[in-house]
Amino acid sequence: MLGKGLLVSGVEPGSVAERHGIRPGDRIIACNGRVVHNDLDFAFNRACDRLDLAVRRGGDTIKLHIASPGDGSLGLAYDIPVQCCRNHCMFCFVDQMPPGLRESLYVKDEDIRQSFLYGAYVTLADAGPYELDYIAAYRLSPLYVSIHATSPEVRARLLGRSEKLSVVAKLRALVDRGITLHGQIVLVPGINDFPVLAASLDTLLDFYPGLQSLSLVPVGITRHRAGLPRLTPYTTCQLTALVDGFTRWRNGRKGVAGSDRVYLADEIYLALGRPVLPAAAYGDFAQLDNGVGMVRCFIDSFTRCMEQLPAGKSRMRNALIVLTGQSFAPVLRRLIARWNTRFTDTVSVQAVTNTFFGDTVTVSGLLTYQDVRPHLDRHAREETLLPDSLFNCDDMTIDNIAQKTLRTRYTRLSIIPSGGRELAEHLSLRLQEKAC
Repeated sequence: MLGKGLLVSGVEPGSVAERHGIRPGDRIIACNGRVVHNDLDFAFNRACDRLDLAVRRGGDTIKLHIASPGDGSLGLAYDIPVQCCRNHCMFCFVDQMPPGLRESLYVKDEDIRQSFLYGAYVTLADAGPYELDYIAAYRLSPLYVSIHATSPEVRARLLGRSEKLSVVAKLRALVDRGITLHGQIVLVPGINDFPVLAASLDTLLDFYPGLQSLSLVPVGITRHRAGLPRLTPYTTCQLTALVDGFTRWRNGRKGVAGSDRVYLADEIYLALGRPVLPAAAYGDFAQLDNGVGMVRCFIDSFTRCMEQLPAGKSRMRNALIVLTGQSFAPVLRRLIARWNTRFTDTVSVQAVTNTFFGDTVTVSGLLTYQDVRPHLDRHAREETLLPDSLFNCDDMTIDNIAQKTLRTRYTRLSIIPSGGRELAEHLSLRLQEKAC
């Protein structure tokens, strides 16, 4: 699971690294007597006045002795490949991507570094004693772990592995050494939900407070599953049974430490048309990026911002259309109805069906240009809003359309951050009063 040295991709002219002969293509394999896997442990090991480096160049190993510069800069750029996953999870979203997209969308990562730095979930399926010692030694905490089931047999089936894959001992090894964890269980109907889920949750409570939070997320299924195991999404009846089972489990564990740190994903409440929980139920919102508490944050921040504005009429009476995913549309419509009543405004919400992945995928963040284009074309002369969750960090949609292209093509289109406060602030520009 760990890299094999730190590949130098660039050397700044005139830098300390260049003066000591380091070249692009060199691979730093050790620093001050310790093996270097990636930029993280290189940063840990170079925190001293002198650097003793072992550099692999071709078939040779070169020893370098460098006095650490005062500002800590060596003038190096690194190529850090993502460690790839060896699992064949029956629900892997990457395997459900259609062909012809950019290469990065087909990368299945199982990278401790990505988990520590960016909150990416890893299974630890191939993490042996060396990797666990590495995590503990460098205090890579918190980590985000895809647990799915504590039963080795069930977990192996979910991960598509022939060997039994116990995760409990690995969690214990990390927690006992002070590593904080956040977990997720992707639920597949009839495989790891109740009663298997109850056994998993009871086992995982023993890891609190080391295991700080645990999210329960229903499996996501696209229409691109040729050659993959047959799966069906949760029906309304199955989701109702899941929520009822979870409620019974939690009621039976009242007073047990950690039982209030297990959360159902927002999409479960949305699919059932039930209100999400109050903010206090989500603690410190540790699972926000995993779709737990996101709706509550949106509702509360939008409402706070709206209520800070004095009621009155909007300055502009032109129509404004907000595009969103199918699952969030009912919530947003209720908020916008309150806005329109308070300010005599004419904002509307349109739910966009995901034709790219299939209509079982209902979240805004997985909409593509192909999905929103009919709406944008139809309302090209009207002011339209899109959330920026449709775009990655390079401002590209999943189907490779640049945000800049959309802004040029649709002159009445605004792309705004996907939070509730940001939407209310944008809408407040339509009012006579100053924006909140």
